[in-house]
Amino acid sequence: MLSGYPSLGTLRLNEIGDLQIQRLKRHLEGRSAKTKACVLSQLATILRTAERWDEIAKAPHIELPATPETEMQFYDVEEWERLIDGAKRAGPMVHAAVLLGGDAGLRRGELVALERADVGGGAIRVRRNEWEGKVGTPKGGKGRRVPLTQRLAQAVDDIRHLRGKRLLWQADRSPVQVTTLQSWLEVACRRAGLPASRNLHKLRHTFCSHLAMGGVPMKAIQVWAGHADLKTTQRYMHLSPEGMDGMISVLERGAGVEQQSKWGGK
Repeated sequence: MLSGYPSLGTLRLNEIGDLQIQRLKRHLEGRSAKTKACVLSQLATILRTAERWDEIAKAPHIELPATPETEMQFYDVEEWERLIDGAKRAGPMVHAAVLLGGDAGLRRGELVALERADVGGGAIRVRRNEWEGKVGTPKGGKGRRVPLTQRLAQAVDDIRHLRGKRLLWQADRSPVQVTTLQSWLEVACRRAGLPASRNLHKLRHTFCSHLAMGGVPMKAIQVWAGHADLKTTQRYMHLSPEGMDGMISVLERGAGVEQQSKWGGK
């Protein structure tokens, strides 16, 4: 990634100092704060690693630009129920995909890479993520286990097939891609009478937001969402009231289903 920035050119790591970092910052002028932070953070990580491995004497300090937090969009309870209904009317694959995003909080790459064997025993084991056609570990470097709501378990049962290892497939029997999921969400929105959206991350925000709104402890949300940093989870906690418990009962939206898990479950 850094090779694309001529301000560093072919400099060796031990040749990168404060002057070269300032040149890089000037080269990044006009880019978004997020892009600047991403590039500088990656360079800082490389230099700190080089110092730890004794490849350079000391890594120079790199001050990262502040990145403004963007407002997190999520479906409120009424909109979410409408979207689920619209997804169900769009077809069983669409229904399952939408619920996997909003009732289990899977990222889009995790949705693409999810296999049939990952779902069972009342839980989803999130072990893979696909990015640019390559399958690796989920973001953060480790997997997680997320309990199933009854409606998600039923939706998964409704799409049992023998097409391959992947859980989600297109009608033409080819595996889904991110663009497929985006199209499915758009269709579900239209069937639900909601503004069309291709924002898959909005489903994940819905998962985290509804848990926070239901009083689920921050640490539990972090574990189920797979947030590497607790600060990410903290962004949802302004929605949190007091006095509610039971993750699955929150996700079932008061449907009278008994609590199926306890905080800290594996």
